[in-house]
Amino acid sequence: MERSLVDNEGYWCQTQYSSACYGAPEYKHNYRRYCILHLPTENKGGTPGRFRKTVQSKLERNDFMFAGVYFPGGIMEYFLGVTFSEEANFRKATFGKGLSWHVDIPEGAHFRGATFSKGADFFKATFSEGAYFQKATFNGEANFQKTTFNGETNFQEATFNGEANFQKATFSEEADFQEATFSEEANFSGATFSEGAHFFGATFSERAYFLGASFSKGAHFSEATFNGEAEFVQATFNGEANFRKAIVRKGAYFSEATFKERAIFYNLETSSQTAFDFTDATMEKPERISFHTTLLRPSWFVDVDAQKFDFSDVEWFKLPNKGELDEGGEELRLEDEIEALRGRGIEQVQSLRKLTKACRRLMNNAEENRDYPTANEMHYWSMEAQRKEGWSRLGLIATLYWALSGHGERPLRAFGVLVAMYAVFASLYMLLPSSPFSVLSSSDVCEYMGCIGQGATYSLSALARLLPAEPKLSPGLFQFLVTVEGLLAPLQIALLLLAVRRKVMR
Repeated sequence: MERSLVDNEGYWCQTQYSSACYGAPEYKHNYRRYCILHLPTENKGGTPGRFRKTVQSKLERNDFMFAGVYFPGGIMEYFLGVTFSEEANFRKATFGKGLSWHVDIPEGAHFRGATFSKGADFFKATFSEGAYFQKATFNGEANFQKTTFNGETNFQEATFNGEANFQKATFSEEADFQEATFSEEANFSGATFSEGAHFFGATFSERAYFLGASFSKGAHFSEATFNGEAEFVQATFNGEANFRKAIVRKGAYFSEATFKERAIFYNLETSSQTAFDFTDATMEKPERISFHTTLLRPSWFVDVDAQKFDFSDVEWFKLPNKGELDEGGEELRLEDEIEALRGRGIEQVQSLRKLTKACRRLMNNAEENRDYPTANEMHYWSMEAQRKEGWSRLGLIATLYWALSGHGERPLRAFGVLVAMYAVFASLYMLLPSSPFSVLSSSDVCEYMGCIGQGATYSLSALARLLPAEPKLSPGLFQFLVTVEGLLAPLQIALLLLAVRRKVMR
């Protein structure tokens, strides 16, 4: 039934929703006339029973066009368990306040167990008292864009098989999405949660958008599963952000987000493809940002100051097993971190410099908390990232320091270089014709097999600076080699001791 916006009789209904009108415009309100569906009063012109029958009649005829309709409080239990076989259109509908007609059913709009087979359109709808969609099933797109939820909002165990759009929705009281399942994209960009937002155990099969969302109280994502990317870019967490036991298979992006209170990342379950991004995030209380009992990667903390974060019982240098979550498998390499940053569009030189800075901050954090093994490794990674920019970035001395002792963090490398130095000089003593221990010429000092043993012993004595007795020969190449070994060996021994000291004590 199509009518003009305002005619000579003062009739008024929204033209774009005229197909939702029912009956004659016989009800007058504020000098305008409305059909019984669009009449914006709680008592529906003194005939609430007729309004109820009208709604039931539309449902029986599979007419699910309720755009712009004003629903008074206390009647919405008639949508409990209803199957909407065609698209359900509630655009700009208003669900008013009022006492429920059944004591056991709270006030508000009740869609518990309802099935929306094709689509549910609640664009700019207003729920004045409460919105109850527990165990509802949305097989098509669920459009709650710019919807206002002034009362309790409950989507517990709801299933969204199509796209769920809550963009710029406003939740004035608690929003409950516990155990909800989002099979397609879930868009909460720009949404405002004035009270707690509960997504405990929710499953996001595809990308979840919370871009610019505002959580005024707590944001609870405990045990939530993010199979696609979770976008919290520029989100604001005014209360606690709880991601305890969350499963993050691909990525969680918090760049430019603001954390004003505590953030909990305990027992995270991640995969080898998982990425976290805190680029330019603002942590007003960094000491309350906590990561406990999980696998972490330095690349997750580039461009954010993590020096005061709380890291407890975390593993930095292991990748989760393929196909497994949260279980350490292959060793994490610096090349893996470089590749991860390149996957975020950061060129290699910038990746190396960002990793250098991030690792130094993490090193400071570990030293502050007396986690010296982690501090040592972070120091090594920061120096390695710097070295990979080119040897000129470190300089000759620092490059030699890396080659001889792994930046003072690799005692086995320092020991290996020392052993190699001993073996080289021992071989030279045995092969140099002018050496008294040469096996290539006749010697008054030793015979063939004896020369090998004496040459090895002499090299060890020179390496240890025990001043071995030298045969009486004129100065030559042999004496030069002894002098060189006597100079280099103590330096290498010092590097070895320094590396051992850094390994076992601070």
